[in-house]
Amino acid sequence: MFTQQPSVAVRKGGVVEVKLQRGEKTLITDFDPEEVVEQYKTKLYSIIDNYPNIGYALIHEQHYEGETYQLLSLTTGVRTDVKGIPIISPNEKRLVTSVFGGIAGYSESTIRIYLLNAVGLTLEWEITPRDWEPSDLRWTSDIKIEFTKNFFRQDLLLKYQNEKMAYVEQKGEIELQGDAWKLK
Repeated sequence: MFTQQPSVAVRKGGVVEVKLQRGEKTLITDFDPEEVVEQYKTKLYSIIDNYPNIGYALIHEQHYEGETYQLLSLTTGVRTDVKGIPIISPNEKRLVTSVFGGIAGYSESTIRIYLLNAVGLTLEWEITPRDWEPSDLRWTSDIKIEFTKNFFRQDLLLKYQNEKMAYVEQKGEIELQGDAWKLK
């Protein structure tokens, strides 16, 4: 686990201490269920990955129900809530994240595309689909992403009694055309 690498991050009780590139430190503090009166406000943090080529670490934020992901700039210490695990473009100038919200609804389904620049991360494009869930995203070029649209079908859930079998899949694409991302 990344938090066990003392040269970059170390956990001390309910605090993750991260060493930034310039030698400074930033602290990420849990909201522990033992200390929180309203348990739904619980937040526990783990640094689960490092992206040295782009200068970020990935933080998993576990809630009482649900989760999210943040990217921590190892230069500035700024955290950006990116919702899902990032997939970096081949040229390392962008990243895409997605969330498959599922029928439980703890997290909202989304796809987000970020531009990596000198200032940090800039959200370029986002969709929050209401009738399908995204999965299996992959960059096929620096400007094109393929993924699966998963359409929930109540009749299939009742038939198979298995949430995984209650979805019908369809291919989806997102492509940068000129200066705008287009969903196909």
